[in-house]
Amino acid sequence: MLQGIKLIIYDLDGVLIDSNPVIKTSIENSLQELDLDYEINKIMELMGTPLDKIYEKIFNEEDQEKIPEAVEKYRAYYREKGKIEIEIQENVFETLKYFKENSLKQSIASNSSRALMSPILSELGIMECIDLFVGVDDVEKPKPNPCILRVTMEQLGISENATIFIDDSATGLGAGKKAGVHTAGITTGVHTVKQIISVNPDFILTRLDDLKQIIQVN
Repeated sequence: MLQGIKLIIYDLDGVLIDSNPVIKTSIENSLQELDLDYEINKIMELMGTPLDKIYEKIFNEEDQEKIPEAVEKYRAYYREKGKIEIEIQENVFETLKYFKENSLKQSIASNSSRALMSPILSELGIMECIDLFVGVDDVEKPKPNPCILRVTMEQLGISENATIFIDDSATGLGAGKKAGVHTAGITTGVHTVKQIISVNPDFILTRLDDLKQIIQVN
């Protein structure tokens, strides 16, 4: 078991929540409103990447100028539907409350927008156990750059060896490796076990409360 852990950093989508259905419908809505025709499955394969970068990779050259409007239409739809359609992953509340009661700091580091997600997570009750949310709008570079994790640790005053990061993607776990923290890949998201183990995380979780078997609390 890991001793001396003071901070657990969670990715959001695929770890704490399942928002793939509302992500998909939000993207579809943004494309329909702009009369654009792109294959939704190719877009979904890029989940975990910041939204504007996804559109940048998918849109052809003549549609690149529509990216800001597409992002805004996506966020407007997501803001309206998210709190209804998002599902909370199994054992999330139980796990968050357990570590909060044992005085560990808990934070979210996500390539999603904090401004978009925080109000929704508050309504869902998740933010009651979260000490800090650092989103893509708070850092210069998103994951796989480790900046988002370093900002989190700096703001909470906790070192790398006292931190563990949970993510369901190779992209996110790669950021954890670069940041020098303990890493745990979780299989509750859309990414395959093969993708997760490709970056050699320190632990593999099949459900979030597996953390109780990894982290020793005082």
